[in-house]
Amino acid sequence: MTAMLVPRNLSVGADANAVGPEDRLARLTALATSFRLAIERCDPRHLTISLQGFPKGSCGDAAPLLGTFLEEQGLGTFMYVLGTREGGKNGHSHAWLEAEGVLVDITADQFPEIDQKVIVTTRSDWHATFEREEVRDKADFRIYDERTVAALERAYAAILAEMERA
Repeated sequence: MTAMLVPRNLSVGADANAVGPEDRLARLTALATSFRLAIERCDPRHLTISLQGFPKGSCGDAAPLLGTFLEEQGLGTFMYVLGTREGGKNGHSHAWLEAEGVLVDITADQFPEIDQKVIVTTRSDWHATFEREEVRDKADFRIYDERTVAALERAYAAILAEMERA
């Protein structure tokens, strides 16, 4: 595994609990927004197939990538949450992050009823419409099989490089 790049200008320190809850939400919002903008600016050839149409269909890869980044920035361990809901023939699934009562979602706007590109909140009525199917131990792309880790690691490096350029 190659070393992970951490953008110099986005480091927030090692102790996320050293700031108040409002400061933490503001910091999470800023970092999640920067991460999303970097994905949008990336050359699609450097991203996984699901991220190439970002944000549509990208939540499954975006969530663990963002979770890894936020943990590396000292903001704690985030859980990967997968929810489903009825809707039409097939229904819908969606993935996002949660930690310590805070929800972080950078792909909710793939759904037509959501305009917000980045959601960082302690309560979301919209997310509550999903039935939780799965909560993984940790939102970290490095916990997957070797092939998946390699693909996500390439995308992660491209995203971090794009963040460095900003």
